[in-house]
Amino acid sequence: MPFNLIEQCHIYAERIETPTSFLDWGFKVLVAAALRDRIYFRVPNRATRIYPNIYVLLIGPSAVTRKDNPFHLCSLLLRRLGNTKIFDSKLSMPALIKLLADSESNGPKGGSCALIAGELGAFFVRDETLIADLTDLYNWKAVYEKFVVSYEIAPIKDLCLTFFAGTNEVMMKSLIDTTAREGGLLGRSFVLIEKTRRFADSGYTPGVKYSTDEDWFSLIPYLKRLDALRGEVTWEPDALVEYDRWYKNFPLEKMPAITGYEGRIQSHVQKLCMIDAASEYAISPLTTKFTYKIRLDTLNRAIKECEELIATYTRITKGSGESPDALPLQLFLDSVMTAREHKITKSEILTKHLGNMTLSQLDEIVSRMLQANLIVHESINNEIGYSATEKLRREMNPNSNHHKRGV
Repeated sequence: MPFNLIEQCHIYAERIETPTSFLDWGFKVLVAAALRDRIYFRVPNRATRIYPNIYVLLIGPSAVTRKDNPFHLCSLLLRRLGNTKIFDSKLSMPALIKLLADSESNGPKGGSCALIAGELGAFFVRDETLIADLTDLYNWKAVYEKFVVSYEIAPIKDLCLTFFAGTNEVMMKSLIDTTAREGGLLGRSFVLIEKTRRFADSGYTPGVKYSTDEDWFSLIPYLKRLDALRGEVTWEPDALVEYDRWYKNFPLEKMPAITGYEGRIQSHVQKLCMIDAASEYAISPLTTKFTYKIRLDTLNRAIKECEELIATYTRITKGSGESPDALPLQLFLDSVMTAREHKITKSEILTKHLGNMTLSQLDEIVSRMLQANLIVHESINNEIGYSATEKLRREMNPNSNHHKRGV
């Protein structure tokens, strides 16, 4: 018998060519969206709650990785389940916020929803606040209010948004720009990168039984069990001791990337713990009751998964080729951080990196870095220049005094 609902999903998906990691995180999205805002961790010293909603971004060529499959399956099952709002076709941010606030129409109520964007570039009507709005919608809010001049928006009650998106490397520059990387969106997201499908299967292999929609729909009763959950999640005693030990010993100040993922890894771990525990409960005997307590083995799996992803964020920010503007960005960061007092002129950067950075690339990087509050304009000898903010200095100099606890 499968250990949990996600494992059962993998059994049905055994002949799907999509990489295992893409499928696995798609199934996590499925569970997270089905849970809505039903369960949560309370964080006493932050006066906040952590819910199981997650942001997941799959990066890879669609034609090769077959990454559309997990998006299709999530939409298919969540629509059949019918317990949360689902948006899987093109829309604007104002339209999304209006629909989340709608409590009059038939269908699921409240601000819980699943955004399923198989091709991120074609999903949203682009506007200059898109990345900022997605970042703002990440955290649960009992009441979310947005005031804008151009239109009226009713408050959203119990906002809890799960976001599942896909893109490819070519689209990285325009979609996942510096604002998304350093401004917080990527730090709030689980990012998976794959290059190829896991195997070749035509879908017509003689003698092979392929899963049907009815097979997948057999999972609905399990998902419905999740909708009945309500309440606060806590730790089993040994898990509590281990989480506290891991949290205090996690080398946050030594982490090299600047997306913010490392700083949010603790809440990411808690989210995965809830998803894992709920997935296990979903297929347990009907007499089993959800304990609302996270076991040590569940915690250890979540920590392992989250820590293994750190290298992905380092690669995105340090210029390993996953983003078209990664090298110019890294050259800019190196120039600022190695300059005296972390101040440098525009002409010095262009001269130093002639052939590796164009004027337009520099202007784009500067614009995004300013928006992310990583640099400020500085007049240096009557020339246009830039100076690193304390935020950037802390992120790029993990061993400095700014990073020492209690300093």
